[in-house]
Amino acid sequence: MASDLARIAVIVVALALAGLAAAVQTVLQRVTRVRAHALAQGAGGAGEALVRVVEDPAVHMTAAVTVTVVADVVAAVLAAGLALEHLHGWGEIVAGSGVTLCALIGADLAPRTVTTMHLERAALRLARPARV
Repeated sequence: MASDLARIAVIVVALALAGLAAAVQTVLQRVTRVRAHALAQGAGGAGEALVRVVEDPAVHMTAAVTVTVVADVVAAVLAAGLALEHLHGWGEIVAGSGVTLCALIGADLAPRTVTTMHLERAALRLARPARV
């Protein structure tokens, strides 16, 4: 039981990381250098971080895509293991469907939509995590 809870916690954390990485990807795709410099005026350290991220988007995009893929794979493998242990015959279907929906909606579409709707604020907030 404790092992199951630990795996569920890791799945949730992995999907949250995938969502954060998807939001970073959206910022990198939508914020231009000119816009980043305009946002940086008066934004302090977050503005400077955004300019640095946007100035070299390839490195940060590669990192964000890698985090997304690794997090999605970790969540899928752990969810499949849980489903196969507890649901036997239906485990593959439940794990495949459940993780696909959670990853697609919760860790991709929702973060990208919210980031797009609040692009400037999201860009400034995500610039520092994107540099890591």
